[in-house]
Amino acid sequence: MATYVRPGQLGIAVPTYELVGASTAEMRAELQDYKNVGANWVRIDFSWGEIQEVANGSYNWAHFDDIVNTINSYGLEIVGVLGKIPNWAGTTMSTASGQAAYGAFAKAAAQHFGDRVDFWEMINEPNKEGITATNYTKALKAGYEGIKAIDSGDTVISGGLS
Repeated sequence: MATYVRPGQLGIAVPTYELVGASTAEMRAELQDYKNVGANWVRIDFSWGEIQEVANGSYNWAHFDDIVNTINSYGLEIVGVLGKIPNWAGTTMSTASGQAAYGAFAKAAAQHFGDRVDFWEMINEPNKEGITATNYTKALKAGYEGIKAIDSGDTVISGGLS
């Protein structure tokens, strides 16, 4: 079940590989710093191109499982940004097949992470990636439907514009 935002909560947006650092010890130290300043949330990128390198290929969640489990161990909520669109899907989300693949990826992420991640952002700064409003809306809808098919209580957030 999703945790709902209350006034006074603090979140930190961090590039995934900046958070991870060179070791698990560095990541743990960073997360402890977040807790020390009163953070409740961490917003990280789930790189679709890294998780699913080829069209119709399997998903490799291993690296992200470690990150999610470590963040959860600090009692922090996660906003997972489903982005970093792979070239094979068409980085501008201009095809129906690319949009459907994005929806399948979002659904797979929600299923895989279950209650470990209940908040999902659909593609950060889509306009910076050359995605038109029309194509973004189609990808957003596909992602929303995929996530909600798995957990109707998860929250889906549209990507912020640059």
